[in-house]
Amino acid sequence: MKTGEFLKKRLACSSKMITLLKKDEHGIMLNGRRVTVREILNAGDILEISDRDKEENINPNIIPGGEMPEIIYEDDDIIAVNKPPNMPTHPSHGHYGDTLANALVSYFMKSNTPFVFRSMNRLDRDTSGIVVVSKNRFTANLLSKALLDGKVKKQYFAVTEGIPKEKSGRIESDIRRIGESIIIREALPCGEGGETAKYALTDYKVVSQKDGRAGVIVTPHTGRTHQIRVHFKYIGTPLVGDGLYGTPSPLIYRHSLHAVVLEFPYKGNTLRLTAPPPDDLLSLVGLEQSNFDFNGEL
Repeated sequence: MKTGEFLKKRLACSSKMITLLKKDEHGIMLNGRRVTVREILNAGDILEISDRDKEENINPNIIPGGEMPEIIYEDDDIIAVNKPPNMPTHPSHGHYGDTLANALVSYFMKSNTPFVFRSMNRLDRDTSGIVVVSKNRFTANLLSKALLDGKVKKQYFAVTEGIPKEKSGRIESDIRRIGESIIIREALPCGEGGETAKYALTDYKVVSQKDGRAGVIVTPHTGRTHQIRVHFKYIGTPLVGDGLYGTPSPLIYRHSLHAVVLEFPYKGNTLRLTAPPPDDLLSLVGLEQSNFDFNGEL
């Protein structure tokens, strides 16, 4: 087997990553010498690839800054944090120094470690919870493939305005942009969204009720933009505090959504990360963090 085939088929390297490895002086090494992707591999050979970022890989537009969130998990290849609300995941217009990307650049700068921000998942600015970031392009490639292959399980805790008619259920629809907006989405019955719509599937279970609000555990099976927020508006129970798909609430300054579980294949096993919902959400439905032990079904 040629080296290039091995990288694609056995290590799941993308074409983009292989191109980067080919340009790197030490990108693809076989038995201690640099080789091309056409080199034939034999039994007993030692193949090494360079997956660590260098200074020239760093995006100069992502400056260090912002407060580092709580670290949930960290090893040589990934770091997972519990992102607070009111923190964008990555820089955008009006947010150039207060994002998670800025905070992580600052964190790694302290140890003089070149760092390129590659998040496996992204959360809206006011959605709190787990975000996993790769420390190198090889791991980023593997996690991206796991996501595309549907092998990443996500669960959220949300608080709805109104109680869903069914205590547990499934929401299916098409989701598409509204008009010329690049942000706002709408849900329509499956097959009625037109060519630009994408199918979306969400499961949920009500776990608590208080004052006409419901605390729900949500499992999205697809990854559409604003999917959970759009789906709960679709069934008539928008998230508390969601000014985009519902109405602002005097009880909370942000929409009531938190990523509580992220589970994915990692280094031959399954890595399950958890982050209990914060008090600002739990208090809306009379719950406490002690209600969430994550040992079984929530």
